[in-house]
Amino acid sequence: MPRRPTSARTLLDGLVSEDQFERWVVAVAKAYGWHGYHTRKSYGAVMGVTREDAYGWPDWAFWHPRKQRFLLRELKAERGVLTRHQRRVLEELVTCGVDARVWRPGDEPLILETFSA
Repeated sequence: MPRRPTSARTLLDGLVSEDQFERWVVAVAKAYGWHGYHTRKSYGAVMGVTREDAYGWPDWAFWHPRKQRFLLRELKAERGVLTRHQRRVLEELVTCGVDARVWRPGDEPLILETFSA
């Protein structure tokens, strides 16, 4: 069976850096009236019950008071790898009922849908 050609969108997603992707997500959030918070990783400022909790915490918290929604998102480049701490914290947050997940450039339709809903 012949290989299916890679779509142009998939190729472009692979070229987007994590910083470029983050700027785009923040711009979309702002356009839809969301608020957000992010702390760049700083080992002097990061604190958790355990060090692993702190190192696994998602990049961004987004909230929209009128929509009564709160999201935690880890933003990764298309090929970015989650650390074991990030995987564990995300899994535990989801288990606790928190809307927490990873977003990548290929998730653009889902991101737009999430912020516009």
